[in-house]
Amino acid sequence: LGQPPASEAATEPQGLSRAQTVLLVGDDSGDDLSRRFRDLGSGERDGHRTDTIMVLRIDPQGNKITGINFPRDLLVTVCDGSRQRINAAWYSGSLDGGSAGGAECLIETVREFAGIRIDHFVQVNFEGFVKIVDAVGGVPMYLEEPMVDPKAHLDLPKGCVELDGRSALSFVRTRIDTDFGRIARQQRFLKELADRATSLSVLANPVRLFQLVDSVGELLTVDDGLRIGTMREFALTLRNVDSDDISMGTIPTVTDSSTGIFYEIPVESSTRDLLRAFKQGTLAQYLGDEPRGTPSESASPEPEPKIPADELSPVSVLNASSVDGLAGSTADVLREAGIAIATVADADRPEPDGVVIAYPSGMLTEAQSLQT
Repeated sequence: LGQPPASEAATEPQGLSRAQTVLLVGDDSGDDLSRRFRDLGSGERDGHRTDTIMVLRIDPQGNKITGINFPRDLLVTVCDGSRQRINAAWYSGSLDGGSAGGAECLIETVREFAGIRIDHFVQVNFEGFVKIVDAVGGVPMYLEEPMVDPKAHLDLPKGCVELDGRSALSFVRTRIDTDFGRIARQQRFLKELADRATSLSVLANPVRLFQLVDSVGELLTVDDGLRIGTMREFALTLRNVDSDDISMGTIPTVTDSSTGIFYEIPVESSTRDLLRAFKQGTLAQYLGDEPRGTPSESASPEPEPKIPADELSPVSVLNASSVDGLAGSTADVLREAGIAIATVADADRPEPDGVVIAYPSGMLTEAQSLQT
């Protein structure tokens, strides 16, 4: 681990020759922030936790990026053999090996859980993220509602906004709803960032592109193999990618708080299918998010499988209508389908206009399993 060297004796980069995977993590510690950015730190605890964990697959043949997000509360076996949330892997590995041990533990944990080859590792702290966003001149975003979160230093109006580095950091960090909502915002931001970066004239000029890469490279903590020359090859490939070429999925889970601690338990069957599509380079088809162009017949996605009823969390059935006993009869139908029922009661809000199944990004299969 370390910063990429400022220069290296290498041939002129031509772009990537094969698909590469990158484990990208966001560090939520303020330990390494300069005085100018000290206010960005959370100040909530000592040690490091990985605020964001995703694996990106950059495919130079299709000029596309696919990615998998790992919820921070995902229950996994970490490198020391203990069962913990995945965002604790860095801390567990750093107890003996410092930051290098933390990165190695997280890489091993992700690799063992997902069966994914990890070619490179990139860690971005708060300060690096802010400077990267500012380096591309900010990122435009449309908000359907105002977003206010004092804990994340977030106060954005409804409508079109231009996120600079600091406001972008608040946007991707806020947990005003759920961790899955935060993941969805991060995925959306990544696409908008790609559009802004590829729209800049600087990316059409290799000299200016490499100058940008060299300056950004100083803000990252990377594996020893990710030198500036390699980062330039990534840049040459990524300049042909825009938001239509990016597909992101999230490990499907169910929430378990039976021990008094909230964990996200992976849904085995759909997690297996999602990861298989990622490794085969067919994630976009699996998610129904095929990039521009006409997919080949051989790449036609298989129908998404239904989640077995015994892998779903218990369901609460609430009656918001004027029909007596409707919640109970509905619960009986669900029980016959093998779905566990948590509670049956009257709702505390008015009857909705229609039936809506709300679900976070990456959990379409679970939502479909509730359809009748």
